[in-house]
Amino acid sequence: MATTDEAATIQAQDEESVVNLTRALKVPWKRKWLVLLCVAVATSGGFFYALKQPKIYQTKCTIQIEPRAPNVLGRREGNEVVDIGAGTFWSNREYFETQYRILESRDLAEVVVKRLNLHKDPRFWNAPAGSGPVEYSILDSAQFLQAAIRVEPVKDTRLVNIYIKHTDPEVAELLSNTIAQAFIDRNLERAMLSTEGALGWLTEQLNKLRETVTASEQKLYEFKKDRNVLSVSLEDRQNLISTELTSISEVLTKTKTERLQLEAEKGALTEAFKQTQEHDLGWTKRSADMLLQNLKSQYAKELIDLSAVQSKYGPSHPNVRNIEAQIKETQGQIEGHVKSLMTGIETEYQAKVRNEKNLKVLLDDVHKRGVELSLLAIDYNKLEREKEQNAKLFDLVLARSKETDLARYLHFNNISLLDLALRPTGPISPRVGMIIAVSAMLGFMIGIALTFLIEFLDFTVRSYEDAQQESGAPLLGVLAGRETFLARTKYSKYGSGGESDGLRESLDRNGFDLIASTHPHSIIAEAARSIRTNLLFMSADTSMKRLLVTSPGPSEGKTFVATTLAIILAQSGKRVIIVDTDLRRPRLHKIFPGQGARGLTDVLAGQCVPADVVEQTTVPNLAVALAGPIPPNPAELLHSTRFMELLAQLNEMFDVVVLDSPPLGAVTDAAILSGVVDGTILVARHGRTHKASLRHGSRQLRRLGSRIFGVVLNDADFSRGSYYRYDYYRTYGYSYRADEPTVAAN
Repeated sequence: MATTDEAATIQAQDEESVVNLTRALKVPWKRKWLVLLCVAVATSGGFFYALKQPKIYQTKCTIQIEPRAPNVLGRREGNEVVDIGAGTFWSNREYFETQYRILESRDLAEVVVKRLNLHKDPRFWNAPAGSGPVEYSILDSAQFLQAAIRVEPVKDTRLVNIYIKHTDPEVAELLSNTIAQAFIDRNLERAMLSTEGALGWLTEQLNKLRETVTASEQKLYEFKKDRNVLSVSLEDRQNLISTELTSISEVLTKTKTERLQLEAEKGALTEAFKQTQEHDLGWTKRSADMLLQNLKSQYAKELIDLSAVQSKYGPSHPNVRNIEAQIKETQGQIEGHVKSLMTGIETEYQAKVRNEKNLKVLLDDVHKRGVELSLLAIDYNKLEREKEQNAKLFDLVLARSKETDLARYLHFNNISLLDLALRPTGPISPRVGMIIAVSAMLGFMIGIALTFLIEFLDFTVRSYEDAQQESGAPLLGVLAGRETFLARTKYSKYGSGGESDGLRESLDRNGFDLIASTHPHSIIAEAARSIRTNLLFMSADTSMKRLLVTSPGPSEGKTFVATTLAIILAQSGKRVIIVDTDLRRPRLHKIFPGQGARGLTDVLAGQCVPADVVEQTTVPNLAVALAGPIPPNPAELLHSTRFMELLAQLNEMFDVVVLDSPPLGAVTDAAILSGVVDGTILVARHGRTHKASLRHGSRQLRRLGSRIFGVVLNDADFSRGSYYRYDYYRTYGYSYRADEPTVAAN
């Protein structure tokens, strides 16, 4: 939480910021006539400038740009012959931007120039009437026209406005419409030229493709002729070979199966023959031949009969021998028949083997021919594809060529004129009101800048802050000058008419330096009393019997301040004497005329005593000691013992001794006097005392060990701003009426 001191500091800083801002705002007000002069000059200049400017007229025509032109031929794979903008968002954007640049191009401008003969038209070149013919180059005319063109697309539409500025409204209208029409014609011309160029290229390609198709067909014919595939197509031959392969494979498989069957029967018959020789009947079950089956059945029956006869008659019976003879005969028949079967099977078997071998050879031959035909098909298909592709390309180019040839006669354009330009009824420039307003604003800104520049370049004391900061001493008060006093009294309720003239006569008669006495209720008297009060409070613990009033330079009002302060001190009841210690350019004898001829230099020269030079003035309690004759060595006299004795005697005779001294910067007199007084009052004149002089004088006094009671700002011009009065007296808690009635004290 901030302490009371911190809060007070923050409040003081805020108040200081407000004061600085207020002072900055009052800087232009102090020189308001300079600002008004700048505004008046700039406004007049702007007005005359606007009157001298030629009147500019503007026309506008509107065109519509579509990405595609109407396509009466329909849309197929090829689309337009010349693609004029259709596509994606970015391609459309690029297309429109390109059209805008074409509208502003030199090429289009040259077309308009040639179409209207603008390079020979004096109206186009703003030539005065009766000046005769003009002749400019087409390039210069095109560039001049380019400068007058402004293209502005209408947002979120496909419309474009074309603006033309010119001093002649009729010419502006003509140019605007001609540019739009020339742009439309150029776009159509470009499309037609592109179409004709495309048609020429297509015709050339069509002739080449026709030769290519003929050559490819001839190559295919020669190929088929050389391979004997004219009557039957290669595909059919491939199908035949495939069928033949299938048939041969089936026959070969069947032959191989039959051979294997014969081989099995052959084995069975061989086994049967062995069984027959061994008188084994088991073989009879393995044979499928009917004769053989019958013989085997007969053989079995005879064996049964033989067994029965032997068991009945014995082995030697004739019937047994007959049966045995029959058995041998049957057995021989079986063996002969088996041999015959074996011979037939062997013959058939060998035939099957030969047939199978021949089929394999035939199959290999067909397979070989199939492979050869497949290799032949590769070349054939290649030639066939080449012919088909050439034929398709030829058909496409032929169709496209016919479409392009037809498109030459269809004058469709994707750019159209929407609104013709109308003749303008009034100029768009110069905008007199705007020029005057801008000029006035510019003059105002220049005036404000000049006031701050003058303020910045002014190195004199302009405010009580300057006086305090440069002197390093507290401000005792601010006194107005003669003209400021008269001006403020003139406009007060007591200073109008004859009263103002009477005040001026009173000041001329009694002198402005005695205004604190002659006009005790004036603004200056009140300000002087404030100085007296501040001085008494600042030196409450210090003796204030000897006061030195000086200034950094001449003509800064130190004598006026010393006199006014002496009068105010005398009015408070103190016995006061003002001593003119300016032994080089004394002035008190002009303020208090009619006093004695002797002065301070006479006392210091030992020609009289102090009482002889002390004269009572018309102001009660105020005496004066004049300088006397000007000596050749003022500094030595002021540094003498007699001067110290004089000051001591004056202190015994009066309560306060006020010394009016020479300036600090000119001679050393003031520096000498500052060492024999109780304190020094510095006087700085508003607008005259340089800050560096005030700073140097203050440092000089401090180096000598002199005490500075404070600084008084003299001749403050309240008519240029009241911040001196209000800010200062509000700060120090004093106020007074500036328009208090003034009474001349005679």
